[in-house]
Amino acid sequence: MNCKVIIHEYLEKHPDHKKIDMLAELVFEELHELYHHDKDAFHERLKEVHEHFDGHHYNEHLAKHDVHHMSHKDQHGEMRHGEIWSLDHIREKIARHSLKVPHHYNHWDMYVAFNMNYHDKCVLFKRWFPQDYELKIIEDAICFYFPDEHHEENVI
Repeated sequence: MNCKVIIHEYLEKHPDHKKIDMLAELVFEELHELYHHDKDAFHERLKEVHEHFDGHHYNEHLAKHDVHHMSHKDQHGEMRHGEIWSLDHIREKIARHSLKVPHHYNHWDMYVAFNMNYHDKCVLFKRWFPQDYELKIIEDAICFYFPDEHHEENVI
């Protein structure tokens, strides 16, 4: 029997808010310890908690953490790290070019996807589309990361 099962059974037997608050405090203490010993494991655990309560969409903290850890080697062989495009820059690009992202994705989802796509494809797209490579990176990210509501999972 794992810890998750034990906690669920305990909460079902004792739906007292004070005990739930006490359990939350214990979890926060454990997360705090984990943060100081293994930041990557901490963020993975935090993502699990976030997804449990808010689904599979980013919030500001998780988005900035993931983007901070992105990197690529540019056309000159130099390493580039972290944020390439701010949230404001992304919003401006989307508005200026009347691009559509399905409504069920939030702006932090876009922030991560567009920065990730930049890191993954900027060198190639600069070569292919030197005049408008940024727009092409964003259009590509929308097509790849943000299927519309008619998209069916696991369909090729």
